[in-house]
Amino acid sequence: MSSIDWIILGLVLAFIVLYGLAKTRNQSGVSDFVTGGNKASWWTIGLSVMATQASAITFLSTPGQAFHDGMGFVQFYFGLPIAMVIISLFFVPIYHRLKVFTAYAYLEDRFNVQTRTLTAVFFLIQRGLAAGITIFAPSIILGMIPRAHRCIFVLNELPDLQARIQVALFGILQEKEIQIRGFKLRLPIEAQFVFTANPEDYTNRGSIVTPLKDRIGSQILTHYPHSLTVAKAITRQEVKPREADQNMHIPELARDLLEQIGFEARRSEYVDAKSGVSARMSITAFENLISTAERRMLINAQDKTTLRMSDFLGIIAAINGKVELVYEGEQEGAEQISLHLINQAVKTLFPKYFPEIKKLQKQDQEGPYDSLLGWFYSDNDLFIEDGLPEDVYQDTLRSVPHLEDLVDEFQRDCASADKYFLMEFLLWGLEAHKKLNKYRTLEGFQFKDGLGNLFAEL
Repeated sequence: MSSIDWIILGLVLAFIVLYGLAKTRNQSGVSDFVTGGNKASWWTIGLSVMATQASAITFLSTPGQAFHDGMGFVQFYFGLPIAMVIISLFFVPIYHRLKVFTAYAYLEDRFNVQTRTLTAVFFLIQRGLAAGITIFAPSIILGMIPRAHRCIFVLNELPDLQARIQVALFGILQEKEIQIRGFKLRLPIEAQFVFTANPEDYTNRGSIVTPLKDRIGSQILTHYPHSLTVAKAITRQEVKPREADQNMHIPELARDLLEQIGFEARRSEYVDAKSGVSARMSITAFENLISTAERRMLINAQDKTTLRMSDFLGIIAAINGKVELVYEGEQEGAEQISLHLINQAVKTLFPKYFPEIKKLQKQDQEGPYDSLLGWFYSDNDLFIEDGLPEDVYQDTLRSVPHLEDLVDEFQRDCASADKYFLMEFLLWGLEAHKKLNKYRTLEGFQFKDGLGNLFAEL
């Protein structure tokens, strides 16, 4: 506070004290102090009661409570007139007959002076603590008004504003003035404006007027994360944890794969680059992924489960609702494009966990996957149902020779709970590199050597 503030505060307090002394100089006792010598008019008493019950915090907090909780609390005030009538009919006559003007005087007559003193002390402590809040809370609100010209003003979706409102913002930025019905109000404005806008909105829903766009100092592109680490951090932040998630193991590879799908969508030739991919795609996809695994857990009446590669079918609906396809993508079908994005994500992450599969390989050169592929080439196949219980699911994967050995060889440090996800991920990776064929049925996925079976039939 400045010196002028302290001077004004001192003058106000001095005026209150002097005014009170002037009004009470002729009072000779408690009766005159409380009742005003029985000379006060009814409207003076009414205003006094209202001033006692209301304060600045009342007028500031009540609209806020109505905005936050609704108008349901108003029913409390409907009961006040009834309470006043009951007090006037039953309690006031008793006090008047006993010639008692305050509740403390009644306590002294009914009990003793110690009871009156104790009650008065409690009241003063309570009012003293409440007075701090009564003064401090309004001061926060009222203190913002003088500082309103120094702020950071954030506005979402600037192109959606009407042109005349954008012109008003231009006037604030350029002329440092505000016009109210033609009257200019000049303020020493020191506001920092921050606008957000989707580039596609410039042509679809609106535009930024040229003078205002010319006054925008910097344009910062901050829409998509540039790394899996940042993308995963955003998804962890935005997805609300649930109690059921504690009974579900989520491999870190599953989180990487989920975010990689978004990266693949943003550079896919089937997705419209102008509209882009919704920033919330990973969030809704993660929620769908968890729901798919939770559904399987409930169907099998199990307490715990682990995410599987087959659970990623549950995110297709989330992908379809968060991307805009070009004409070629529409021709392929939204579901096929979603499956394609999942396979591309698997193909991108596959070399980080297992040896890279090269397109060109010498004929006699032995590869790390030859033993596993040889089992499929011997007219064997693997079928994984979507709703298999955990033990059956693990036994099904272990029934494939050399599959578990490859995971143990190239992912020695992986957690035991992640092993079966990696085993299934290995099969999906081989299919993404066209070493195996993967077929989708109503019940699950089938892996087999489609080309070998075709030659066998011929």
